Amino acid sequence: MDFSIDEHPEGAVFWIRRPQKLNAVTKSVWDGLEACLDTLETRRARFLIVTAGGERAFCAGTDLSEARVLTVEQNNEKNDRVRALLLRLSRSQLITVAAINGLAYGGGLELAMACMLRIAGPDVKMSMPEVKLGVLPTYGGTQSLTALVGSGRALDLMLTGRSIGVQEAMAIGLINRIATTNRSVVDQALDYVREITSFSPVAVSAIRRCVAAAGPVVTEAGLAAEGREARLVLQSEDSKEGIAAFLQKRPPVFKGR
Repeated sequence: MDFSIDEHPEGAVFWIRRPQKLNAVTKSVWDGLEACLDTLETRRARFLIVTAGGERAFCAGTDLSEARVLTVEQNNEKNDRVRALLLRLSRSQLITVAAINGLAYGGGLELAMACMLRIAGPDVKMSMPEVKLGVLPTYGGTQSLTALVGSGRALDLMLTGRSIGVQEAMAIGLINRIATTNRSVVDQALDYVREITSFSPVAVSAIRRCVAAAGPVVTEAGLAAEGREARLVLQSEDSKEGIAAFLQKRPPVFKGR
C-alpha cells in the first residue's frame, strides 16, 4: 500500500509509504488522505500529522509515470480533485501539521503548505520546480505559497525553480519550526500538536478564524472579526475554567465549550 495511518486517541499520523519513489504521490495516496480526513472529522478528532517513510524525501511531488498515461482531460480532473482536497485540508478544524522529514518538491510542498503548520528536519530541501518542466504548480501552490511568503518571494521560487534549505524557509515564513536532530521529526510534530491541543478548542478555533480574517494591514473589518470572536470566547465555559484555574494555581481542564 502507498500509505499507512497510525491512530492516536486524539488524531492520527498519515504516512506516505513510497520511499523507493521518493514518496511521489499517486491517486491511492490522495484517496487515502481524503478517507483519513473523513474519519477524523467524523469522530471530531483534534489533529492530523502528514509525513512520509524513508529518510530521503517527504514527497517529491506527483508521480509523473502515473500522470503521463492520463489524457489531458483526466489530468485536469485529477488536478481539480487534488486542489479541492488540499483546500479542504487547509480549512479543516483539525490541527494539521506537516512533519517534513526529507526533500519536499512540487506537489509535496503543496501538500505541506496545505497543512496549518510545518516542522522540518534540519537538512530538508524545498522547491517548486514545475517551471523547469514547462508547467506550473496545479494543486493550489501558486496561491498557498504567495499567501505564506508574499508575492515577491513566491515569484522568485516559482520562476527559478531553485531549492532552499530550512534556514531560508524559516526566514521567509514557509515553515514554522526546525526539528532538532536528537529525535524524529514525527515525534517532535506530535509534541507540537499536543502543545496546541492541550489548550481550549474554543480559543484555538477563534484565534484561527481571526488570523484568517487578517490581511497585510490592520483593518476595521479584521478588528471587528476579532471583537466578535472575543465576545463569543468570553462567554464560553473554557474561558471561565481557564481564569479559575489560573487563580487557583492548578492546570485547567478544558471541555471545548
